[in-house]
Amino acid sequence: MSYSGYTRTSAVIEWNAVGMPTFWEIEYGIYGFTLGTGVLDTLFNTPFTITGLSTNTTYDVYIR
Repeated sequence: MSYSGYTRTSAVIEWNAVGMPTFWEIEYGIYGFTLGTGVLDTLFNTPFTITGLSTNTTYDVYIR
């Protein structure tokens, strides 16, 4: 996973798909958040733009 661009309040996340998945789940939140308590979204394409981020804040991102 990598990010290909960002602004003060957004980030573009990209990853390489293995096989032919039909969708992915992405969950993100402030660094150290407990899985299941972050923002969850279902995706059908990569890349994905995360918006509404806070400046000077570190985030964790999980994709499955």
